[in-house]
Amino acid sequence: MAKTQLIKQMQAASPQLYNAVAVDTAIFRMAGIDSAAFFNAQPTPPPPDPRMEAIKAKAQASMQQSQIDQLREQIRIETEKARLADREQERISREKIAQMQIQLELLRIEEERVINEREEGRNITNMETDLASSHAKASQEAEIKAAQTAEDLASKREAMVYKMQSESVGKADELQRERDKHMHDMQVAREKHDEEMAMLREKHQAELEHARLIARAKASSMKSKPKGKSGG
Repeated sequence: MAKTQLIKQMQAASPQLYNAVAVDTAIFRMAGIDSAAFFNAQPTPPPPDPRMEAIKAKAQASMQQSQIDQLREQIRIETEKARLADREQERISREKIAQMQIQLELLRIEEERVINEREEGRNITNMETDLASSHAKASQEAEIKAAQTAEDLASKREAMVYKMQSESVGKADELQRERDKHMHDMQVAREKHDEEMAMLREKHQAELEHARLIARAKASSMKSKPKGKSGG
């Protein structure tokens, strides 16, 4: 009896070192008792620790909430990217249309120049060629200036957008104001470019008209001069 108590005490003192079923089976055998009827067919697992279950549940809930927050942030970022891409595409389309309109206007001016050359003669042709070259140069300079302005504004806007996106979400209003300012600056630049083109066209028309008047005056003067008499 003392042996069985000693074995049971040792198993209870160090449960991680002993097989509880094997220990109890040996004790029953030492006592001359059949142990088959005393054990379950499959040992009942110990009940879960409520504290550990609560920790696991809290960790799982925290993980799910973190995944939800990450998904919401990703959706917000993708939505903002899509909106910026739409506005950038619209800006590019407007600038392309403006360039096409400028080219069309230049072609119309060139066509008018050719017609005037045929009507006014060789002297006016040479003058118009010089004026057209000057006009093309001024137009090109104006276009380059407008393109550089647009590029500078776009670079500034992109730098500001990157800076604003890397900061807290609370600065969304400031980002919107910057985009509105960029759109306003682009509009002002385009309007200034249109005004410069209009002034160039008006100047070109005035110079053409002045050249026509001079040519007509010279032609009229030549016709009005009397022919010299031949000597007999």
